[in-house]
Amino acid sequence: MTAAAAPRAPSRPSYPRLVVTQVRYQTLLLVRSPTGAFFALVMPVMILAALEFLHGQESIAGVSAAQFFTAAMIAFAVMNAGYITTITGTVIARDDGILKRLHGTPLPPSAYFSGRIGAAALTTALAVLAVMLVGLVFYRIDIDASLIGTTLLTVLVGVLCFSSVGLAATVLVGSTDAALPMAYGSLLPLCFVSDVFLPAGGAPGWLSIAASVFPVKHLADALEDIFVATPGHAALSGTDLLIMVGWAIGALIVTLLFFEWEPRPAGPGIRRRLARLSTTLHARLRHRRRASHQ
Repeated sequence: MTAAAAPRAPSRPSYPRLVVTQVRYQTLLLVRSPTGAFFALVMPVMILAALEFLHGQESIAGVSAAQFFTAAMIAFAVMNAGYITTITGTVIARDDGILKRLHGTPLPPSAYFSGRIGAAALTTALAVLAVMLVGLVFYRIDIDASLIGTTLLTVLVGVLCFSSVGLAATVLVGSTDAALPMAYGSLLPLCFVSDVFLPAGGAPGWLSIAASVFPVKHLADALEDIFVATPGHAALSGTDLLIMVGWAIGALIVTLLFFEWEPRPAGPGIRRRLARLSTTLHARLRHRRRASHQ
């Protein structure tokens, strides 16, 4: 008689499958949350309707107000789904102990981060589609093939940028209660000075220069340039896209160095957390210098 074959160990899911599972899981969490779905999907459409009501008879940058504000609200939808929902969802998962449990499994950290970014991309796609449909059906904006292609690529870069920045920003958020106020408190002021809600043509020069440091203005400018272009001649803004890619790379580096998986007890404020992050960074740099000399 032949010996019974040893039971086969269950195979580990492939990396793409792990990422897809995380994307589906994070997306379902958002869809099942009325608050999260409202902020991500409904708010940009409501703001578009309000801005069109206030400025519907005006011409902005040579096009109708609806054309301009549709581009602006697409940019806001990207920021909302990429930055706001990433911060709030990640902090909730951290403080509820979900991240701690995930970190104790074979799931690679990069698969979790990729899942977060992928879920933000799906949410953004729904929000952008809603904004464009409202602009097209109710406000008769002009849409052509060149506009759709350039908008799609710009939105993809924006999602990568703002979801990456959202992941990095979680290291500064102390608790679930502080997540949403801190997220909107850091985003909305930049929106007001970065041509998102209103053209900032009359803003002081120093304010425009300060706004140009952050990716909010570059996403808004890139999309608004596409929508105000002559039909059939929409083009990509290479400089704006490169700056957003740079922010994404920097944010991912911060995430890999300082991301926290365990629940954070009630502790120090943001200034102390910044000091602690600085101390940690200096300690790691000293350790690498010593290792390089050995």
